[in-house]
Amino acid sequence: MYNAFVLFGATGDLAQHKLWPALYWLVAEGQLLDIPFIVCVGRRKISQADYEAFIKKSVMTSVGSTFTTSIWDSLMRHMRYESGLFEDPGLYARVSTMLSDEEKSRGSASVHFFYLAVPPVHYDTILHNLDTAKLSGKHAADAANSARLLIEKPFGNDLATSQHLENVVSSLFNEKQIYRIDHYLGKQTVQNILALRFANGIVEPTWNHTFVDHVQIQLLEKDNVTVRGAFYDGVGALRDVVQNHMLQMLAFVAMEQPKSFNAEHLREARISAMAAITPVSINDVPTHVVRGQYIGYTDEKDVAKNSQTETFVAMKVGLHTPRWQGVPFYLRTGKSMSTSVAEISLHYKKPVVCTGPLCLFPEPQVKRNVLTIRISPDHGIGVRLMGKKAGPGMDLEPLAMEEMQQPGRSRKAAYERLILDALRGDQTLFADSREVDLSWRFSTQIFDGWKMRQPPLFPYTQHSMGPSAADELLLADDRTWYLHDA
Repeated sequence: MYNAFVLFGATGDLAQHKLWPALYWLVAEGQLLDIPFIVCVGRRKISQADYEAFIKKSVMTSVGSTFTTSIWDSLMRHMRYESGLFEDPGLYARVSTMLSDEEKSRGSASVHFFYLAVPPVHYDTILHNLDTAKLSGKHAADAANSARLLIEKPFGNDLATSQHLENVVSSLFNEKQIYRIDHYLGKQTVQNILALRFANGIVEPTWNHTFVDHVQIQLLEKDNVTVRGAFYDGVGALRDVVQNHMLQMLAFVAMEQPKSFNAEHLREARISAMAAITPVSINDVPTHVVRGQYIGYTDEKDVAKNSQTETFVAMKVGLHTPRWQGVPFYLRTGKSMSTSVAEISLHYKKPVVCTGPLCLFPEPQVKRNVLTIRISPDHGIGVRLMGKKAGPGMDLEPLAMEEMQQPGRSRKAAYERLILDALRGDQTLFADSREVDLSWRFSTQIFDGWKMRQPPLFPYTQHSMGPSAADELLLADDRTWYLHDA
C-alpha cells in the first residue's frame, strides 16, 4: 500500500510557500522514502510543466543554496496537475480516474489524503463532491487507512459556521480520518513545553498559582497585511490568531499531565484546559479585551475604507482550575508591531520583600523571576533571575539565563512534522472537534461583546507595540508586558 496526496488549492500561497517546501525537505532528509503520488488541483488553466515551474521558483527561494535538482526531479516524477472548478463534478471524476489508474499501474491500493489548502468558503463544495465521487472512504472497512482529510484553520468564521462545518465533515468522514491543522501545534518548541514541565523537578512543582503570579502569551508580527488585505479584512486578529494559535498555546501551558503522550490522552488534556477558560462576559469585554487597528490599515490593498477589522487584540482571561485559580493569563497579538516574536512567559511571585533599615533587598530592586518559552523567531527557553550588580554594595540587577537556538534544519518545520504525522496516521498534534468548538464558544462571546457594547477600536502607530490601552490593561493590575530580550 502506498500514499496518494490530493492537494486542493495547489496554486495558492499555502501550497507554494509551506507545503511544497515541506515535501521537498521530507524527501531531502530521507523522511519520505516512498514518495506519495501527488495530484495537484488548481483553478488555473495551466500545463503541468507551467505548474512545475511555478512552484519550483517558490521552493528554490525557500530552500536556498541547498536546492538539489535530483531531489526535485524525484518529486516531480510523482506529480500530476489537474485544473478545474471546485463546483464541477467532472473534476472529481477525473481525480478519481487518476487515482485508480495509478493503483492499477502499481498493482497496489493506496491511502488517499485530501488536503484542503483553500479558503473555508470552498470546504462544503469540495467535501460533498468528494463524497459524491465515492472518495471519502467513510464506510470502508478500514476508513482511516482508506482516506484521510486535512483541513486548515480557520475552521469556520464563528461558532455557527464552525458547527455547520463540523456537521458536514463528520457526516462524510469519521473522526479518525480528520486532521485539523493548526501549524502552531507542529512547532517543536510548543511541544517542548511538555518536556520542560514534566521532566524537570524544579519546574513542575512551581507550575501553579502558589508560585506563578501571571502568564503572558504573545504572538506579534512586524509585517502589515500587505497583499493579504482581501483575506484579512474579513477575518481580523481574533479569528486569525487568538481563536486558534493562542488558545492552543494557552492549553499547552494550562493542561494537567496527560496519562500518556498518545493522541487521545494529549487531546483530552488540552480539551480540559480549554473547557476551564472562564468566558469573558459581554459586559466585561470593554474592560478585559482591547482591540486596535494600525493607522493606514484602511489604505491597504483590498481593505474597505471604513473597515472596523481589528489588527490587534490584547485580553485578560482566567481559568477555573485548582492549579490556576486566581492567576490571570494575558494574551497579546497584532500586525505592524515593532518586532516579530512568539513567546510564552510565566511570571513568578516575588519573594517576601520589606522596607525599613533592616531590609536586605527593598521592593523597587526586586523584579519577578520569569521563565520564557520562545517559539519564534528563535527557539528556546530563557530565565530571568536576580543577582548582585558588579561593584561595591548589594545592588541587584536581572540576570538572563537562556538556551536559545536559531532556526535551522536541526529543528523540523511545523508543516514537515504535520504532513509526516498525517502520513503515519498520528493525530496527536491535530485539533480535535471539541477543541475547535470550545475555542469558538470563547471567541464568539467576545465578538458578541464588541457588537453589543461597541468598545473603541484604538488606532496605533505602525511598527509600535500597539495602543496604550493594552498597556493600561496590565497597569491596572500593577503589571507590565514583557519580552525576553527587550
